[in-house]
Order: sequence, then C-alpha cells, then structure tokens
Amino acid sequence: MPMDFESLAHGKIPPFDLLAEHAVLEGVLRNNAIFHEIIDLLNRQSFYHPDHGAIFAAMTTCYDNNEPIDANTVQTAVEAENRNICLREYLHTCTPEGGSLSPRDIVKYAEQVRDKATLRSLIQLGNKIATMAYNSQAPLVTLNEAEKELFELKRKTKTFDKPAASEVIMSVLDTINSKFKQGNAGPGLKTGFEDLDSLLSGLRKGSLTVLAGRPGNCIQPFALNVVLKAALSNVPTFYVSLDKHHDRIMEKLLAIHVGIPIMKIQTGQLVEDDWLELYKSAGRISRSGLFFDSAPALSPFEISSRIRHMKNEHDIGLVVIDRVQLIKDMEHPAGGLEQEAAAISRALKHLASELNISILVLSELNSEVDERQDNEPKLSDLLCHGAYEQAADTILLLYRDAEYYEGDESLTDGVDVHVAKNRYGLCGKIELLFHRDCLRLRDLGTGDPLFNG
Repeated sequence: MPMDFESLAHGKIPPFDLLAEHAVLEGVLRNNAIFHEIIDLLNRQSFYHPDHGAIFAAMTTCYDNNEPIDANTVQTAVEAENRNICLREYLHTCTPEGGSLSPRDIVKYAEQVRDKATLRSLIQLGNKIATMAYNSQAPLVTLNEAEKELFELKRKTKTFDKPAASEVIMSVLDTINSKFKQGNAGPGLKTGFEDLDSLLSGLRKGSLTVLAGRPGNCIQPFALNVVLKAALSNVPTFYVSLDKHHDRIMEKLLAIHVGIPIMKIQTGQLVEDDWLELYKSAGRISRSGLFFDSAPALSPFEISSRIRHMKNEHDIGLVVIDRVQLIKDMEHPAGGLEQEAAAISRALKHLASELNISILVLSELNSEVDERQDNEPKLSDLLCHGAYEQAADTILLLYRDAEYYEGDESLTDGVDVHVAKNRYGLCGKIELLFHRDCLRLRDLGTGDPLFNG
C-alpha cells in the first residue's frame, strides 16, 4: 500500500518496515535465484514506500520476461514507468544489519513485509467497514459485505505449502497403512451402502458430490440416510435445508432411525413401544454432531460463511445442501441459469477443497425425463448439467421404477443409484431397497447394521 497515511486520521502511522523492504529488494538484486521464493509472498502493493513497490514491479516484469534481475534491467523497467529512481544509489543507502543477506534472511524479510502489508490492509478494511456502517440502512447487507471482504483478505494472504516428494510419499504410505489396519477401508466417508462405497470408496474430503433425481425418486431420503450414517459415526455433519424447516427434517430422521412410519410421527399416532424406541433414537441423534440450518434463499457467500463458521466451531466433515437450485447468486443476477450454476458449483467445490470437507448437494433433473419412454436419468438430464459436470467430483443419479407405475401397493421397492461421474474411480449402477413408509434405504439382501442398537 502506498504512503497515503489514511490511518493518521486516528493519530497513528500504519504498520511498515522500510528496512525489511530495502533488504528484500537488495537481496533479490544480489541473488536472482531467490525471487521465485518470494514472488508468491509479495506484490507491488505489499510495499509501503511507492518507490519500493515500483522497483518490485520492475523486478517482476524482468522475471516474467525471463530476463536477469540486475541493476541495469530493473533500472530500464523502472524508467519505463517514468519514475526518477537511481537504483544503485537508492538501494545502497541502507543495508540491514550491515552485512550480506543469506537466502533465508531474504525470505524472512519478505515475510515481514507481507505481514505489515496485511496489517495495513486490515486497517484499511476496518475503516471501510466503519464507513459502510455509518452510511448503511441495511445491517445484514453490511455484515455480509464486511464478512465477504474479510474472507477475501484472508484468502489473499494465505500461504501454500510446497512439500517435497519425500514428505508426500510418507503421508501416502501412512494412509495406506491405516487402510490396511482398518481392513481395506476406503479413504472417504462411508455412505452406509456397501455396494456404493465399493464404487466410490466413500465421500472423499475436498470433494463435491451432486445427488440428482426427479421428485419422488428418494433424493432427500437418500441424503438423510447418509447424514445419519455420518453423524452416528462421529463425523460432525451440517445439513443446510433451503426448502424445509429443520423440524420437518428431524421428523424424517427419527422415522429412518426408529424404523416406524413417518405418518405416525407426523400425526402423533404412536403406541407405547413406538414411544420407547422414539426416545432412544432421539437420545442417540441428540448426542451426535449433527447441526441444521433452514434459512431460505441463501446466496453462495452466505452459505460459504455459515459453513466456514461451522468448520471453525465444530470441525464438520460433511455438509449436505438441499437443494442447490434454491441458492441465489446475487452477484450474477442477469447472467442466466447456466452462468449462475457455474458460479455456485465452482464456489462449492473451492470451499470443499479449502476446508477439506465433503459437500453433498441435492439437485433436480429436468422434466423431460418424465416424458421419455425410458425414464432412467442421464447426465444431460441434470439442470445446468454442463456447470455441474465440470465442477463436481461425483454425480449420482437416482431412479425408482415404482414412481412411474401405478398400482404398486408394496411398501418396499428398488432404487437404482447410477454413479454417472466419478473422478476418483469407477462408474456403474447399484440397487438399494427403499422402505417408503419409514424412508429407510438399505443394501439388497442385508439388514440395517447402521441403525441397530
């Protein structure tokens, strides 16, 4: 940030360290090889003195053009900006600690320059937030904007590790050893369905999974079964419902866990044994790390903010969003559905990677599926399929034959789960059994080990 002395309005000089800025610039001139280590740490705005910023920008130009970074090339690049800086005289006026700088010293000074720049940016943002608060008539809008800018500042100042192969391979070997000890367990969070987990190896950390189907094709019951499996397996889980209140969601979770008809729970028509099982299930679910949010029509930023908060407070491992079409991207209101879907899906994938969590989003299929003779869904049936195909790691399409045939009075029927995209492994189809009265799904030919006890 240039010397605008904005903070002097409060009687304080903004944080800066001219000696460290000198050290970085002179260190790069003496040792070009170090520049690739600090270019990720600094940019022109990182320097408090505008001449220092201009010199660093000139060095960056030389670096981008594969030119040596020396007094002559940098001087030429500086003069191209019509700046009257004599590089040799300027940089030799002050050398920290009176001696030559090692590469480690130069990086250390670069980190000091970055830290001072971050503090100045934080002060500037604080002043901006104060101005917004004085002028705003909508506190929630101001809060959202302030939080958005704060997260953006945090993102820009985040440093990234560049581990050597020796470090990575040891981490991978540790993971393989852990799987071996667990009996060939996959790397991801278990869905509770063995055949599906065999294809997916679970829902992986950092992944975005899209679960799609037409109304009546078990999308929400499937998601709720996965939520119960995760929460009861000690995985903190966050269920974001943009459609229904969390009380309605909890009724369905209880029906699934207890195994009694959802209508009995919703109407209160329970016998004594039902009440006993209901309270037992309520106790287990209440002790799990399961959290809800049922605010309607949230923006991508609002959802990201709430998920970040839950990650910080409860270290959540799984997020389920029901439904993605109800997220409203207010930043691209006129861009069309495809552009809106692309922005939302990219934001969710970025968030999953950043927080190292698994995000499962529920989505609709277009109505053309119902009009075809073959009602089995395809990737192209996904609303805004291009956007989600690009961003998602995994896409699951659900289909129930019984939904398309009248007169089927059985309480159980099959549900096909088509793994239509799988960035981490195999695609294919598996079949589950759906108990429609209690909304429970299970593998064919098995009991319900998840919900026993």
